Amino acid sequence: MSQMLNIGPTNTSIRSVINHGTHFAGVRSQGQGPYHGVAAYMSVHDLNISSDQASYTNVFVDNKVNFIQTGWMVNPSLFGDGRTWSYGFWKGANGKGCYNSVCPDFVQVSKTDLLSGPFPYPRKGEGPRAVYPSILQDKESGN
Repeated sequence: MSQMLNIGPTNTSIRSVINHGTHFAGVRSQGQGPYHGVAAYMSVHDLNISSDQASYTNVFVDNKVNFIQTGWMVNPSLFGDGRTWSYGFWKGANGKGCYNSVCPDFVQVSKTDLLSGPFPYPRKGEGPRAVYPSILQDKESGN
């Protein structure tokens, strides 16, 4: 099943495989830019998935050669547990990619906003949890 819905300058695409497989939904910009970043409000969920599955939501930027993404993920094979974690992923022109701070030469700059870490479980009576991940271009360096 595949659906395409036009919403102004964006498209929403929903693809689903009936049996075990990949489920995908997204919004893609069709505008001319230039763009200097991307951000989204995302609800956080604790999911019960098996060790051979992963579930994630993210924002990403690509130039058809490199890409960077950030968001949250439940991935027992990557993190060693079934908790919901924040994460980042990079892929370079050489086709190689890596998760989080295990990338060669990665430097964590912020002392308060860690790239990767588990989200705390909600306390009783707490409302929904959400994050607002962003990827922004540095104004000075252009990176």
